[in-house]
Amino acid sequence: MKCLRLAATLALCISLLGAMELSPGAQFDIALPELGATSDGGTGRVGISLPKDYDAERLFPVICWFGGGEGGADPKPMTQMINNTGYIVFALPYQKGKLWGSPLSWYMPMIEAGLAAVPNANRHVMVAAGFSSGGGATGVVCFNKAGMDLFCGMIPSGLAPDFIEVKHPRFQGFPVLAIIGEKDTQHDRLGQMHTFRDLAQRAGLDLTYVEMKGVGHKLDKQCWPQVQEFLANKIAAPNAARFAAMMDQAAKKNRWDAALPAARAVLGLSPSDSPEAQRANECLAAASQAATDALSELGDKEDPKKLYALTQQFAGTKGGAEAQQRYDALAAASEAPTQPEALAKARDVSTWLKSIGKFVKKWPGSATSIELMASVDPYLKQRLDAIAAIDDPKLRKKELISFAKQFKDRAIAHDAVALLKAPN
Repeated sequence: MKCLRLAATLALCISLLGAMELSPGAQFDIALPELGATSDGGTGRVGISLPKDYDAERLFPVICWFGGGEGGADPKPMTQMINNTGYIVFALPYQKGKLWGSPLSWYMPMIEAGLAAVPNANRHVMVAAGFSSGGGATGVVCFNKAGMDLFCGMIPSGLAPDFIEVKHPRFQGFPVLAIIGEKDTQHDRLGQMHTFRDLAQRAGLDLTYVEMKGVGHKLDKQCWPQVQEFLANKIAAPNAARFAAMMDQAAKKNRWDAALPAARAVLGLSPSDSPEAQRANECLAAASQAATDALSELGDKEDPKKLYALTQQFAGTKGGAEAQQRYDALAAASEAPTQPEALAKARDVSTWLKSIGKFVKKWPGSATSIELMASVDPYLKQRLDAIAAIDDPKLRKKELISFAKQFKDRAIAHDAVALLKAPN
């Protein structure tokens, strides 16, 4: 049920943003109020900015931005530094009361929501960057095992990140661009950054250190070219080479399900006239032809297993899209779970949830499965609201207890418990 709940959350996120066009330069927020209050006076959310060269055919690397002061969900300070090109930016606010010390676990629901909303965001090439409070936040999220696995580089500025000695394969050679103004002496920020510089170099980090001339506590324009150079040379280039090697190896074995995303990652990390980009385009063309051939071989046979296999192997190609349409039509024509409104007793909602699980298992990845998963949490919220509106205190308490027990493995059970504890 936990997997079903996660899939439902991501499916709902996608469905809510379905009407929003993912276009070059687009900016939008995803609200996550269930995370609670943030330091800037708002509630949980993630601000997302798509680059002006956004293209749905490419996988773009991601920069997770942590703002200064009380933080917030504004990605603009980061997008300005990179000329809003080449990277998707997620702006992440701080947890109330913890400011830049918010743990990585606090940010993960925001990051996952962003990745779900923008399917061609490359979760395997993510950079943590921030100014002032955000400079400290980069250390909190990166300098631990989970952070080293999640991020492939960091850009702390205006404040030295907390540095923790960690033993992890990613630690050696981990690329860091540290930026500070030479006049940023208040609260010993400059001195702290000097200490970080020396410790990081001794620990084997791949450190690029920038001290801005004549600048105080400010992310001055003079460092923008160095930010762009760092991203190009320390993040994009090595990761493009890594994905190109993966692409070539997978393509030789006709493993298009692995070759296609690798090729799109290469295109998102490489100049359009580079040899890597040329090879990636050739890989996409070969995969497209292979998808057409596979569909031709299948003919008019409506074989769900083979069609589903084609949707997975050739996702993003014309042939893969055609296979998905045929597969979705078969799923839609099959017997779907009975809607909860038609069930005789409230306890039968559990039966409905189980039937959804069975349907999703039989028709994974179908449009009907996604719609069904996205319908679960809104329906349960509607039921809980109806229980909360019951006038009889004893009956309301009884129904809340029953609801909390019945759906104890779902997040909404916490809402039912909170209502039980609330004063009448």
